[in-house]
Amino acid sequence: MVPQRTGNARGLWFFFFLALLAVAIAILILLIIWSVHDHHDHHCATFGYEIPFVCGRNPMGTPRLRAGDFRTLVHINNPNDDTATLWKKITLDFPPQRQEPGFVSEFLDEELDSCETVMVDCEEIFHDFGLRLRGLPPYIAGLVLVRSHDSLTVWAEQTVSAVPLIWKGKGHMEVYQEDNVTDIDSQLIFSNAPASLAVYNARERCVHR
Repeated sequence: MVPQRTGNARGLWFFFFLALLAVAIAILILLIIWSVHDHHDHHCATFGYEIPFVCGRNPMGTPRLRAGDFRTLVHINNPNDDTATLWKKITLDFPPQRQEPGFVSEFLDEELDSCETVMVDCEEIFHDFGLRLRGLPPYIAGLVLVRSHDSLTVWAEQTVSAVPLIWKGKGHMEVYQEDNVTDIDSQLIFSNAPASLAVYNARERCVHR
């Protein structure tokens, strides 16, 4: 009888071991499935960045925008070990004056080697994106759109400085130009706009998975 009990105990321990092994294998399979699913959910095919900009002068100020001389710089850096290709474009929301969509440019492409940085400034916004405007507005505002298959680092800085004005007398003021001081009664003043600098990191989002 004793040997039979020993055999039964060994059988129970063997069955218990098989059950634990089966549970461990099942947990391992579930972890693998979860890992693959989680990686698939977080894999991004195209990253996107939207950076607001204002370029130009708004001498007197309006309900839409404070008075000042506005400049925007967008810095795009490739932090990866390999070369990254990026596409950039602009889209305007002012002009037009009304709440209507504005000009949208075509994408321009660039390649950045590891650690290289490229800048988008107001000069490029005005001249390199095929900007088409009716008349010459005092300033333009909108978004710089950046797309890439690689994750990038995108920073922007917005500077606002006072606009120099010419007081012509009798309540008349003009934006200062080197050739528009025509009489000795003209007086150079500055718009009441304190200088400011804003620096911010553009939020990265996944455009296509």
